[in-house]
Amino acid sequence: MMKKITLFTSTVVVIVLFMSLSLRAQESCVPVNQLATNIGVHSADLSWDGITAPVWVRYYPTGTTTYKYRFANTSNMTSLNYLLSETEYTWEINAYCDGVWTGYGWAASFSTIADTVVCEPVNQTSFDISAHTAHVSWEGLTGPSRVRYYPTGTTNYKYRNAFDVNEVTLSFLLSETEYTWEISTKCNGFWTAYSWARTFTTTASTIICEPSNQLATDITAHSVHLSWESLTGTSVVRYYPTGTTDYKYRNPYTTNNVTLNFLTDETEYTWDIKTFCDGMWTAYNWPQTFTTLLDTIVCEPVNQLSYNITAHSAEVSWEGTTGPARVRYYPTGTTNYKYRFVPSTNSVNLQYLSELTDYTWDLKIVCNGVWTDYDWAQSFTITEDTAVCEPINQIAANITSTTADVSWEGLSGFTWVRYFPTGTQQYKYRFANLTNAASLTCMTPQTEYTWEINTLCNGFWTGYISPSTFTTLADSTGSYMEAYSLKNTESSTDKQDVSLIEVSAYPNPLNNQTVITFNSTGTEQYSVGVYNLMGSLVYEVVNQSNDGLNTVEINMSDYKNGVYFAVIQQGLQINKIKLIKQ
Repeated sequence: MMKKITLFTSTVVVIVLFMSLSLRAQESCVPVNQLATNIGVHSADLSWDGITAPVWVRYYPTGTTTYKYRFANTSNMTSLNYLLSETEYTWEINAYCDGVWTGYGWAASFSTIADTVVCEPVNQTSFDISAHTAHVSWEGLTGPSRVRYYPTGTTNYKYRNAFDVNEVTLSFLLSETEYTWEISTKCNGFWTAYSWARTFTTTASTIICEPSNQLATDITAHSVHLSWESLTGTSVVRYYPTGTTDYKYRNPYTTNNVTLNFLTDETEYTWDIKTFCDGMWTAYNWPQTFTTLLDTIVCEPVNQLSYNITAHSAEVSWEGTTGPARVRYYPTGTTNYKYRFVPSTNSVNLQYLSELTDYTWDLKIVCNGVWTDYDWAQSFTITEDTAVCEPINQIAANITSTTADVSWEGLSGFTWVRYFPTGTQQYKYRFANLTNAASLTCMTPQTEYTWEINTLCNGFWTGYISPSTFTTLADSTGSYMEAYSLKNTESSTDKQDVSLIEVSAYPNPLNNQTVITFNSTGTEQYSVGVYNLMGSLVYEVVNQSNDGLNTVEINMSDYKNGVYFAVIQQGLQINKIKLIKQ
């Protein structure tokens, strides 16, 4: 019985202790003794007791939602600054208690006191006033200030920062104009509004900003020399055909003369001047006119000829011009223009023309310093293309499960071979140069392949033509998967014809692109094939390596996310690297 009482008693003590701790924990979430002390015009100190957790304080002018916040952490006190004077503020506490935030509550209030600091300038003065400048000053302010000034009655505000010197010089003012100026100052921690307006009036300008003796001399059909006197500042000349707004400009700086070129003959021009005078730019003014002369120089080619015409080219020539020219040529009746620039030879060869087509060509020449329009049209007709651009005797030989040799006759130009599993667009390419033969590699066993030829014939690429087919052999050993797909580099050490090359890929895992790098000790051909986990080739690059470090950019933006293997082969050297696309 005594043991039962003891057990019961112990249980009661634990429950009471737990309740006591819970009450204490709850009490620790309620602030007491909330005080606002050291209340000033723009500041106050807040404090409280009873909370040991982190605390946020929210404060605002009573009756508003203009909230501001201070984090007090666990210090149970904080200082508020930049408050409004003579304003009642409410402040609340949000405590982190028992793993949760209480929310803002326990509101208390205080009122800031009236601002006794005087923030008003005295003895505002405007002096040293000229046509375009004025000096303003004031007293009674100790903080930085800004001056806003503008022609009275307008809002064309300009500003000067006076810092704390209580004076500033205003420049680039209009002459004979009344200006208003105002001050904004930082006083007791706050910037005031612009106030304390004063005015002054600038004087009349006594400096003469007008050119004299404006002359237009040495007038030709396409040029003129202009001059003037009495200006000492930088000037700009604007000129244009009278009655138009086709303005052009020349900057003579301070030389008071300028030559205008590339003018139109028999045309009246107006010219006027803008000058920097007395610290300001004038408007364009003081217009004068002149008329260019008639152009008496004959600018016309003679003896225009078209010759050496073939199925895809022609030579054109002319006489009677000495300057540079541009030839424009196009199929007659179209606007498919092409151009050739001819510095001074008066002849040019036009290439890449279409057979059995009538072409028009015209000229644009420099005459008397000015380019003419395209004119003097002539025409010629391209002949029929009799060149044979088709291979014969196409043969596929030495066919294995993954390789084949192809050859052909009848072509003398550079040639590319394209091959792919018949009925697909999984194209691979080999450049045959001028050899009329190519070795095709990295093919799938027991698959029909189509191969086509694209050759450079008579100056044009034919496009891929003359398709032929062959079928790769079956691979009885299945070794093509090992050699080109999921090759285990650790198991290759027993094969004397295979040695490893250093390979890396970055980035890997990749998003859309990665760069594979490998070292090569020669300049022979290499291939990089990317295979999926089913062993299917999804991407291949074939190129010529450099001696040393080689880089290959792989674009996999069109492929699904997953695991791939890149197999790099150069001669008898083979290696693979796993790629992860994500």
